[in-house]
Amino acid sequence: MSTEVEPTVTFESADPGGRRAPIEFVAARAGDLPVMTGRRDWMEYHDHGVTEATGGRMRAQRTKINNGYSEVTGWHYHVCSVQWIYVVQGWQDLQLEDGTTLHMEVGDSALIPGGYRHNEVGMSHDLDVLEISVPAKMGTVPCEAPSAWAQDGAEHVGV
Repeated sequence: MSTEVEPTVTFESADPGGRRAPIEFVAARAGDLPVMTGRRDWMEYHDHGVTEATGGRMRAQRTKINNGYSEVTGWHYHVCSVQWIYVVQGWQDLQLEDGTTLHMEVGDSALIPGGYRHNEVGMSHDLDVLEISVPAKMGTVPCEAPSAWAQDGAEHVGV
């Protein structure tokens, strides 16, 4: 019998009071992208200006490995409506809550619903992804491995 609890996903509205700020045009040049604070100190996060232009309804950022260093992220889910990732360079492996591992290479993308548990278990030293989230403010919540990955209290690693 499983006692697994589904994560509850809620997020703040980008439009308090139901008022929507107009969406503004924004263009970003790769060489001018400001570095922003992100979830992991071993990654670089580059802002494309979409958060401000959409009044917080959406975020677009480039996420790159910092100095070739990486580590397993651990099981987690995001507090958002949706997260979309596109591999620009390198590769990464994601363990998914359904018990599968997704290997992503250049040109691959994945749409991850808010609350969907995953674990980044492998990545190249040159990984570079474009990440979009709705809304812009996206929380990250550590969690236990889903039952599909738990066997006698141990987690599976890799495929």
